[in-house]
Amino acid sequence: MSYTPLASYADLSAGPLVAITSSFTGGEQTNLMTRASRALEVQAGRRLAQFSGLVETHTLQALDIDDAEVGAYVPLPESAVMGISRAQSLGISNLVRHLWLNQYPGDLWPELWLNATSPLSNIASIVVYRSFSGSETLDVSALQYESDKGHIRLALGTFAPQGSTAVITYSGGYATVPDDLKQLAIFKATEMALLDLDPEARADHGVDLSEIRQYIADGLAPYMR
Repeated sequence: MSYTPLASYADLSAGPLVAITSSFTGGEQTNLMTRASRALEVQAGRRLAQFSGLVETHTLQALDIDDAEVGAYVPLPESAVMGISRAQSLGISNLVRHLWLNQYPGDLWPELWLNATSPLSNIASIVVYRSFSGSETLDVSALQYESDKGHIRLALGTFAPQGSTAVITYSGGYATVPDDLKQLAIFKATEMALLDLDPEARADHGVDLSEIRQYIADGLAPYMR
């Protein structure tokens, strides 16, 4: 799977820090920026760079109390009636309607997230494996998706009993990387380059590693999970 770093070597070389990495070859330059980007994601505890084909599994649990009696007050579509009827025939009283993806932008630049104007297109598939037997591939077009929260609401009557497993395949990440995040990737790459050149960080490169690390920690704080 290809990986596009939060900042490219061209971004780094546009500034004065390029002097530190002047001895790096083309392949080393690419590897440096990839390592820096992934290190920021590890530190933040979430994916930030654009990704595709991510597979997550979620155990279905917790019923929203506001949804518990909805069937008593509104007419249901045929598919919902069939799903609820099937659940009742098996003695299942609670069907789960809510899922939360692990990767989402939150309040930080949601308009720059992949497919921000059509976020549902980021969800490739959802397969529910029921705890007792059987599986079902859900109709993604029938979902309600709040991309800034990572919240998915399944269609009413979806036969998804509590305890089942949902396997979700989706894409995301910043299609346009925020400027502050790009700058953090450049500084992280600089820190790594200094350590590559001098693992004990004894050489005088004119840069204080502790200041770089503090800058990165402060800048990354709003992005941390």
